[in-house]
Formats: sequence, C-alpha cells, structure tokens
Amino acid sequence: MNYGETRILLLLEKFKNGVATPEELAELDRWYDSFDKETKLTDELNGDQINVVRGRMLARINQKLPKRDSKSGIDRKRANWRFIGIGLILFPALIFSLIKFRQSEPNNPATLDANPGKNTAHLILSDGSVIDLEKAKIGPLFQKENLLITKDSTGQISYHIDKTIFNGPKYGDNSLVVPSGGQYRVVLSDGTKVWMNAKSKFSYPSAFSGHSRPVTLSGEAYFEVAKSKTWPFVVHTPQQDIKVLGTHFNVNAYDDEKIQRTTLLEGLVQITTNDKTPKTVIIKPGQQAQQDDEMIQIRSVNSDAAAGWKDGVFVFDHTDLHELMRQLARWYNVQIIYKEHLKSRNFSGEIQRDYTLLEVLKVLELGNIHFKIEKASNAGSQKCLIIE
Repeated sequence: MNYGETRILLLLEKFKNGVATPEELAELDRWYDSFDKETKLTDELNGDQINVVRGRMLARINQKLPKRDSKSGIDRKRANWRFIGIGLILFPALIFSLIKFRQSEPNNPATLDANPGKNTAHLILSDGSVIDLEKAKIGPLFQKENLLITKDSTGQISYHIDKTIFNGPKYGDNSLVVPSGGQYRVVLSDGTKVWMNAKSKFSYPSAFSGHSRPVTLSGEAYFEVAKSKTWPFVVHTPQQDIKVLGTHFNVNAYDDEKIQRTTLLEGLVQITTNDKTPKTVIIKPGQQAQQDDEMIQIRSVNSDAAAGWKDGVFVFDHTDLHELMRQLARWYNVQIIYKEHLKSRNFSGEIQRDYTLLEVLKVLELGNIHFKIEKASNAGSQKCLIIE
C-alpha cells in the first residue's frame, strides 16, 4: 500500500473515531471533490472507467444516507465519510484496487476471472418434472385447476391459488434448487417471500393445508413470513426446527459450515434442536442463534449484516478467512485450494456482489492474501482459486 492509500485510510479511521482535525476533514473533502481530477489515480483511466469507479464509490454511500436537501455540501460529504469509516473499512482499499485492476486489465487479457452469480435455479414439481428457470420464459410455468405458478422478469416465481385449494386436490411438494453461482426468489402460496442464496435447496408444499406451514431448507435463505396467529410457519433444517408466526429472519444451514446461524430481524422465533436431547430457545430481533454439534448459543449481532447478501452485498463482520472463502466459492462457483496452512485472520467491511472475483480478491490482497485463479482439473467446477 503506497503513501496515498495509507493516508486516506488513516484519515477515515480518525474520522470514525471522532478525532479528525478541521484540516484533516478538509483534506478528506478535497480528496472526495477532486477524485476524477487526481492524475495520480486516474491518468490511465478513460472517462467511462472513471465513471465506473466513482459511481461504485458513491452507490454504497448514497444508499444508506437520508436524503435531505437542506444539508450543505460539506455536511453531506462528511456524512458520506462517516458511513465509509464505520461501515466500509475495506472500501477505500477497494477504490484503489479497482483502479489498479482496471488499469492492468487491458494488458492482461488472458487473466482468468470468474463472473458473479446470477438468477438461476431449477424448479422440481411434485411429479418429478424439472423446469430450468433461467431458460424458462416469463409468464405461466405451470397451471392445473386452482394452482398457477408464474415467473417474472426479476428472477422470482410466484404461486397463485384459489382459496378453495385447501379443500381441493393436493399437488404435493415442490423444490427450488439453486446451484453454486446462483440465486432465486419465490413467493409461496400463503404470500411468504423467500430469497434463496447459492448452493441451496428449498422444499415446500404447492399449497399449504392442515394446521401449520412446513418447509425444508439446506443452504441459506431469507424469509419474510406472511403473518398468521393460528397458522405457524416451520422451517426444518438438518439441525433445527424453526417456528414462527410472521417475521423476517435469515437461516444459514450449509452442510460445509460448522455452525448453523439463525438471525432475526423482525418478530419472534422459536428454535428447537434436532439432537438426542432437544433444546428450545427463543430469539428476539437483533439476536442470532448459533448451533454446533455440542450446543446452541444466543448472541447479539448486526442482523442487517447477516442478510446483506439478499441486497447484493457481501457483509464481513470479523469474518474468518475460511468462512469468507466459502462464501466466495458458492457465489462465483469456484473451488478453493489452500496451498499451505494460513494463520487465522478476520475481515470486516462490505463489497458489492456484482464485482467479478478478481475485483473482490484485489481488496483481500491488501490484507496480505495472495492468490491465483486456474482452470479446474475436474469437470465439476469451471475454475480453481488457489490461496497462497
């Protein structure tokens, strides 16, 4: 990291801690204002590339800031810096890394990269037939008597039923299978909204009946459950049964994670473990239930961070390197290979999920992570990410 990068990071850290002098605040303001005029940073970028960098720099800032026209320009910029300092410790490094990457990209056309994930999944109907949702046309996917399944242009399928379905024919369970490098959304027949993350499988009735709304999940999903005081919604995972009446929560239940995490954003959730001596706990908004092979614990967390992926953002909050790499492996559909044992280290910050793998790795490289991307030797994955 050169002096300029180090200086900006230092100023942001001082701003975050409330110890920046007026002169240092003015220096930050000048850097912000003169970004596209700073030849040291932009002399090798064309106009489009400058707009890309500046646009991405401002996108995450403006998304979180209240829109108040009465604010003066300098106060607005200081609010921007406050957001960067608190929530995006990695972000200044990302700006410099993105610039360097885009400068070197034309000179290295053969450099391997991996594109971010996209809206892709397979819908398995109760009769065993499979619909490739990426290839399926927008509009009706399946229609029979009182049941209609549709696909829209945003990467979402929806179930529509007539209320008489509850006394009518049963259509059995459907499954939504999202591969590595994919994501998808589904609106269930009761109106519950579910966001599916990469490498996940979700099974559910085409139409709910009986005294509860049972579904099954392996992988990760975010739920906005339609409220009903008399009709509990139950998520079955390999380790837990999660019972709610109407709430917003995230479940991370991947097979390759040692800990299953259930994070509550709104409402109330009851969790019962599926071990020899079942335990039941209740979590409140801002809490996360963490379960391993031995116990279940409740901790206070940044609940918005746990669900950042559904809004298109990687959110790292003291995230272990290996856990971070597993997230990248699922989203970019790559295999992770560790060339040697790496010391444990944690990362905090936010990175957009629409960046390519190389753009993300350029940020992590500033944390002394060295890598290379190679073609995979087997047919199960397009590429290998080797961590050195």
